[in-house]
Amino acid sequence: MSDYLAVSIMYAGLLFASVADKENRVSSTKSHSQLTNILAQQRIEIDELKKMLIQIEEQTRHINKSEVHAIYINTDTIEDRYMEFKQNKSNSK
Repeated sequence: MSDYLAVSIMYAGLLFASVADKENRVSSTKSHSQLTNILAQQRIEIDELKKMLIQIEEQTRHINKSEVHAIYINTDTIEDRYMEFKQNKSNSK
């Protein structure tokens, strides 16, 4: 009888460990998936920033000192558009 009890307790322990291991794997997979999604979002945002920098560079190729103030205003507009883009992305989730 005590052997049966000991084997039952060992089996229950192994079953518990197996379930806990599966839960850890699922949790780890979810975490990995979430990190992958975050990295993808970061890449999208970096691509958007690159596009904005290209726009700024194109707009500022042939500037003179009197146009600098207008460029700052335009840069602020691009930054505002980026912040709106970022806000819209977070609202769409």
